[in-house]
Amino acid sequence: MRVLIPGIAGLLARKVAARLLVAEHEVIGIDPRGWPGAPKEIELHQVDIRKRAAEDVFRKRRPQAVVHMATVAALLVDTEERYRINLGGTRAVFEHCANYGVEQMLFIGRHTYYGAGPDAPLYHTEAEPPQELGAYPELADLVAADLLAANALWRLPKLVTGVLRVCYTLGPSGHGTPRCRCPSRSSPRSWGGQGCRGSRAGRSRTSSFPSWWTRRRSAPPPGSRTATTN
Repeated sequence: MRVLIPGIAGLLARKVAARLLVAEHEVIGIDPRGWPGAPKEIELHQVDIRKRAAEDVFRKRRPQAVVHMATVAALLVDTEERYRINLGGTRAVFEHCANYGVEQMLFIGRHTYYGAGPDAPLYHTEAEPPQELGAYPELADLVAADLLAANALWRLPKLVTGVLRVCYTLGPSGHGTPRCRCPSRSSPRSWGGQGCRGSRAGRSRTSSFPSWWTRRRSAPPPGSRTATTN
């Protein structure tokens, strides 16, 4: 299958691309940041997903599936640019999918869709609406992009659409939201992953993520599930 990945330069997107190559799919990437050292099997286009050059990739290459990963989290870029990327970029991707015969589309959303408030439940279900836009207006563009993707389920019946709201992940890089929230000398890590380097200690110290989590959260209620769709 020919798979197009907008936002392929991101760390998670690179891993998705690698897994697709192992499964013998043809991978095409779009990302203005480029990807130095990308696998030679990947056809990479260093263009903005909102520009005509990106539409030309859809028109000429006719991907069968698209994994849209070209969104940014709140506060990493200024408000106007974030809206252009998250909302304008997502709208462009869906338009190109509809116009150029894409069969399957997977939109990679974010867990921040649900917001974070004192009355928000710890374990979310897919039926829950967006939260805390009044308190956190910075989430508005991410919520709008997510809703735009969800609306494609009925707006574009010929396009098989999925929305995957990814939870926070822990890995060996030592960066990202969980690491910023836990700046202590001993930080959580993913099971089987490598340790994060402590800023003051100058050496690596790790703890088991499962044990770290269970010490700080009670066990989930029976039958509960997170918002992540597998």
